Amino acid sequence: MRITAVAVLLTVALLGLAACKAGQGDRCRKQEECRKGLQCIGTKESRSCLDPKTANMLCKSYKDCKKKGWCSAKDGKCVPTDKDCARLESCKKRAHCTAQDGKCVATAQDCKKATHCKTLGLCTARDGECWADSDADCAQSQACTHLGRCTFQKVVSVSMRKDGCVATSSEDCKRVGLKLDVGLRECFNPRFRDHFRGVKAIQRSN
Repeated sequence: MRITAVAVLLTVALLGLAACKAGQGDRCRKQEECRKGLQCIGTKESRSCLDPKTANMLCKSYKDCKKKGWCSAKDGKCVPTDKDCARLESCKKRAHCTAQDGKCVATAQDCKKATHCKTLGLCTARDGECWADSDADCAQSQACTHLGRCTFQKVVSVSMRKDGCVATSSEDCKRVGLKLDVGLRECFNPRFRDHFRGVKAIQRSN
């Protein structure tokens, strides 16, 4: 009888604890305060216990949903999914189309599918961004076939500290009907350059 009585008391106590937990829309500070099936979610100043559907709606109402893809509720936080990332402007511009560790980043697959792989040779994923990382990346790009930028250079600009495709060979420039400027590592059209020099000379004389 004593064991049965203790079991009953424990059951009542557990039911009491469950009843004391916060329900839908109630304020909370941490997940443990909410009833089962609810998430403690919101801002640092104001958090509430919400069901998954309402929690997702809350995340979608924040600015970071449109800006960073943090549109889906998970474990009390607003985080991105692949679908959220795919809707971002940065997915179109920088191939940040995959959710990874709470952020939208560019993966190897994203970079190879991106427009700037074909145009600029930015085909290799590194640290969540797309980069040119080899002569092969540059050689298949329009930067090579149109501008003679067929060689991978570790640092194009010291100020930007960004890798990229540059022109280092006269042959590359000749193939696109241009000449090599060794100092700038760029191919140029002599006619246009001479034309601009003439214009500047006239402007100085006036």
